[in-house]
Order: sequence, then structure tokens, then C-alpha cells
Amino acid sequence: MKLLKALMLLLAVTVLFACSKDDDTPPDPPIEEATGIEGEWQLEEYDYSGSSTVSHEDFTYTSSYAAVAKNLNVKLTIKTDPNTWSTEGNYTLELTTTRDGETSTREIVVNDLANAGSFVLNEDQFHPENQNPGFPEPGEINPMDITSFTIEELTSSRMVLSFEETHTTTENGLQGETTVKGTQVYKRL
Repeated sequence: MKLLKALMLLLAVTVLFACSKDDDTPPDPPIEEATGIEGEWQLEEYDYSGSSTVSHEDFTYTSSYAAVAKNLNVKLTIKTDPNTWSTEGNYTLELTTTRDGETSTREIVVNDLANAGSFVLNEDQFHPENQNPGFPEPGEINPMDITSFTIEELTSSRMVLSFEETHTTTENGLQGETTVKGTQVYKRL
């Protein structure tokens, strides 16, 4: 019985001193949680490049292009109830094209950009369902509609979107293929 009392006393003393405040270590700082895509974003960087090829039985015509945006003043607003996005603003695009071995560079001013649409968000894929954030309608500046953006980075202050697509067409015996690859970097407002 004395042995049992001695063991109980030893256990109580061990528990008492093992829980001393001197042994407490401060908790790790909280890890910043990545916030959602919803919010207002300022476009800070924007570039893309690609090529177009048109083929027929007797010939193949290839051109390439690269574009870098500057003087950026574009705001992207993303809402998730319902899933909608809108862009507004302007920028200047420095577009370099190479056709038949000749390279030319020119600046194209994109004023009064005002696009809006809905989207589907699937893990790291942002799929605009109509039009494209940051792009005017397809044409001289934009060779095609982008159907998917990969969210490369998303933090409380920064979002990086990338895109890479190939579109193939056949019309009147001509076969065409256009590729584009690019990046958009945003800062949360």
C-alpha cells in the first residue's frame, strides 16, 4: 500500500511540474490563407505570343507574333454569386509580327476596354464563358477567344493567370492553325 501511495505521489509531482509555463513555446505564426478569386484586381503585367499557319495543297504561310502591354490601367472585377467578371480601362500593346521573314513592331492603343461575362471555376482553371478578361474582341490584337486560364498563383494580394491554346480551322480547302500562349499578372485592390 505504501508503494502505491509513493507511486501516486510521484505521478502527481511529475504531472504538476511537467505542465509548467516555463516549458510553453509560443505557437507558430498563422499561415496566410490564400483568399478566393473574388474581388477587384489591377492588371500589372500582360504578354502573349504565338503563331498562325495557313496551308493549302501548294503552299504554307506562317506568321508569328509577340505582344507586351504597357501603360496599363485595367481593372478586373470578379464576383462569385453569381460567377461574373468585368474589365474596364485601357492599355497600349506593343505588337511585333513576323511575316515572310520581315518583322515589324507597332503600338496599338486599347481605349475604353469594357468586357463582361460569366465564368466557371474548376480547381485552378478559370473558364470565361463569353469574351476574355483583358482582351478586346478577337481580331487584330487578339487572334482567338481564350477558353481557359490557369491560375498559377493566387494570394491575398496577387493573382497570376496563364493561357495556352491552339485553334484549328478548315475552310474552302485551307487549313489554319493558330497558337497563343501568355500571362496576366494582377494586384488585388
